[in-house]
Amino acid sequence: MKRTTIAIVLISIIALSIFTWIIYNQYIKPNQINSTNVKITAFSMDKAWENPVGLILECRFNITLHNMGVNDVDELKLLVQMFVNDSKIELINSIHGFSENGSITKPLLANEVREIRGELLSSVKFIGNIGGHPIGAAYVAKVMIGDNVLDERWATFPV
Repeated sequence: MKRTTIAIVLISIIALSIFTWIIYNQYIKPNQINSTNVKITAFSMDKAWENPVGLILECRFNITLHNMGVNDVDELKLLVQMFVNDSKIELINSIHGFSENGSITKPLLANEVREIRGELLSSVKFIGNIGGHPIGAAYVAKVMIGDNVLDERWATFPV
């Protein structure tokens, strides 16, 4: 009798946990993502790629994020990509205040505006010209939660 009671209690706890997890992931979390209101209010790239050392080129960028929501956001990811003639160029993002995978390290507080600086890094073979941008270059900054893009902003060259 005692074992049966313990088994029923354990099965009930497991079932309740699974039910709670399903409800959270199907209804609550998507609503939080949809209600998150983080916007990119400014995005700019330096005028040229530079060669600070060796065979690595870098181009600095500035992004301004504004959390227009009423809740702090701590699951943000930021990504800057480069396209030349509609082909994506593989680059490394180095973003100040973000981890190596682009995740924010300090929550963006409700109604906070934050300036973010970073660099795109590439080998000389992909970019090729120092002192400018490749013809047909376009850059996009994306702010995301998981794979959901909250906002994006484009910059094209020549300016």
